[in-house]
Parts: sequence; C-alpha cells; structure tokens
Amino acid sequence: MTAPAAPRGGRSARLGALSHPHFRRFFLGYGLSLLGSAMVPVALSFAILRRGGTARDVSAVLAAEIVPLVLLLLVGGVAADRLPRRRVLMAADLLRFASQGIMAVLLFLPALHLLPLMVLAALLGAGTAFYHPGRSGLLPELVDAADLQGANALMSLGDSGANLLGPILAGLLVQTAGAAWAIAIDSASYAIGAALLLGLPDGAVPASAPAGGTMLRDLREGWREFTAHLWLWTVIVQVSLFFLLAFGPLQIFGPLLFAHAPDGPARWGGLLSAQGAGAIAGGLLTLHWTPRHPIRATQYLFLLLALPMLALGLCPSYAGQLAGFLLGGLGLAAFSVLWHTTMQRIIPPERLARVTAYDAFGCLCLLPAGYLCAAPMAGWIGQAPALIAGAAYIALSTGAILLLRPVRMLTLPRPPAD
Repeated sequence: MTAPAAPRGGRSARLGALSHPHFRRFFLGYGLSLLGSAMVPVALSFAILRRGGTARDVSAVLAAEIVPLVLLLLVGGVAADRLPRRRVLMAADLLRFASQGIMAVLLFLPALHLLPLMVLAALLGAGTAFYHPGRSGLLPELVDAADLQGANALMSLGDSGANLLGPILAGLLVQTAGAAWAIAIDSASYAIGAALLLGLPDGAVPASAPAGGTMLRDLREGWREFTAHLWLWTVIVQVSLFFLLAFGPLQIFGPLLFAHAPDGPARWGGLLSAQGAGAIAGGLLTLHWTPRHPIRATQYLFLLLALPMLALGLCPSYAGQLAGFLLGGLGLAAFSVLWHTTMQRIIPPERLARVTAYDAFGCLCLLPAGYLCAAPMAGWIGQAPALIAGAAYIALSTGAILLLRPVRMLTLPRPPAD
C-alpha cells in the first residue's frame, strides 16, 4: 500500500491541523487529561513515601499500572481497528476517571492502603491499554495526511506543556493541600476528555475494521505488518531495553534522592518541569523540521535521553541537573513526533492501531521489571552507578542502530506534484 503524501511546508505543516474542528475538540480533551496525568507521578510517589512507604512500595504501585497496560495493549489494538475509535477512547477515559476518583478518596484517608492503590493503578493501566492504540489510529482520521506531522507536533506540545506545569502543580499541592487533590484533578480531567469525545460524531472517526476473522487472526496480521519493517522492530527492541535499564530506574531513584529533603517535592517537580520545558522546545522544533531520514534523526535525539541520568548520577549542581532534564525532554519529544509520524505515514490505516499496540507493547513490556529491579540495583551497585550504566546503554544502542544502513537511510516519499 502506498504511504500517504508527506507533509507540505508552510502553514499546513505547522498549524494546519488546527483548521480541523474535530481535531481541535479532541486536542482540548487530550491536553486536559495530560495535565492531570502529569501530576500523578509526583503526587503518588510522595503520598506513599511520606506515609511510611518505601521505594519498593512506590515500585509496586507503578508496576501495578504497567503490567495490565502491557498485557492488554494488543487487545486494545484489535478493538481500535474493529470498533469506532471514538467509543473505544470514551470507554477508556471513563474507566480511568473511576479508578483515579476512588484512588483520590483513599488518599484522603490518613492510613496508607497499598493493595487497593495497586488495584486502582491496574485499572488505570487497563484503560490506557485501550486508549493508546486508539488515539494513534484516530489521528489520521481527524486531519489530512499533509497535516499529520503538525498534528503530532501539537499533541507533543500539549504533552510537554502538561509535563511542565503538572509537576509544579503537584509539588505545590503535595506541600499545601495534599496529594489526594492532585489525583482528584486527574480523575476530573478524564471525565472532561470523555465528554469532549462525546461531541465527535461517529461519522467523523470511522474505524477501518478488519473483514471477519478471529482476534488471533487479527493479531497475526498485525504482527506480520510489524515484523515486515526492519526500522520498526529494531528501534522497538532498543527502546524496550531503555525502559528496563534507564527509564525505570530513573523514575524510582529520582523521587528517592529528594524524598527526605524539606523542599524535595518541589525540587523533583522542578526537574520534571524542566524536562517539560525541553519537550516544548522539541515540539516546536518538529513544527519546522522534517528530516529526510527520520529514523536517523530519532537516533541522534535518543542520545539526549542519557543526559538526565548523567545529571543525577554525576552532577551535584541543581542547575546542571535542570540543564540535563531540559535537553532530555527536547530529545524525547522530538523523537516521539518523528516516530509516530513515520508510522502513521507508512503503516496501512486498517492495521495502524494493531501495529501501534505492538509498538507500545514492545516498548513497555520490560518496564515493570525496570521498576521492580531498581531498588535492589541501588543496593547492589548504588544509585549513581546504576544511572550511569543506563546512560551508557543509550549511547551503545544508538551506535548499534546507526550501523544498520537500511534503518538509518530510510526516507519518506516526497509529496506528489500539485
């Protein structure tokens, strides 16, 4: 199947996606839910640690969210290729609204209830497992092919803005009103997102359902499409190990380093906000930059993800740590925009949600192990060496990917002549 045309230059490649009214509505709800979600890691981590919990308790709750997310992603991909994607996203938002609402109620209580928190985190992950592939499959149905990179860049900017403001708001709420309020706001954001999706007519977001067959057959078809692209599965293997060796430990060691400082929540929130500010810069960059070799560009950007780990592992200066997180955020956001745009332009629309599910499954399948192994790793070799080892993996894996000529030389088709 011929890939859609490449994005045009000028206004259409930058802000043309906003000319589509259904995209504007979806983008508003997506941005609000992102803001709520960005407050959760800070609020939940400090809610547990300040009530006598340990790093292992934080790891357990985070892993409880990721495990059902990973296990149900492929089912979510099939559902989003078979059912109207608007309805799939609405159901996912309503499930997440309920789970976070109940979690907020529990956090208003004085005692720490770890097992219920894990169950509710698992429900949140289940909702996300259906939302993520549906969202990726929905976007090409809301905008023209020429506006895809611009739409992805705008969504990245929304994500980045949320990651900039969310940790700051969470840190302030933790220190003033309490962590439960941050979780309650997150719950409300999902309700608003579902309401905004309700305003999209089914005809605006048709799903390209597979013709007949069982779920297993649909999964095999998606797997064949996924493994047919060398650039796709090799980078997913790289990112999967990144979540195990780098991202997972960073999410545990970061709050732990600041947990007992008087201004610890604000300082850790400040680093995450610096990462969000860098991500805004990355989103703005991709509004103006369309590289001829997108996978090669993503690898150069992937190198920047080592900087937050090196900053925490080697740099005692808070200003230096802020700089590392800023550049890491830039690399992550720009990587994400180019990656999703490449998938949306090359993968056939009727298989896109399933391939996106395999993409996310491959990326996240080792993250629970990354969370659970972080605390023992800190005890064995120390937090700083573990962070430096993660940064070394990023550099070595990038070099290995760039050695594959078909991957680094991948190009997207030129736009057809008008």
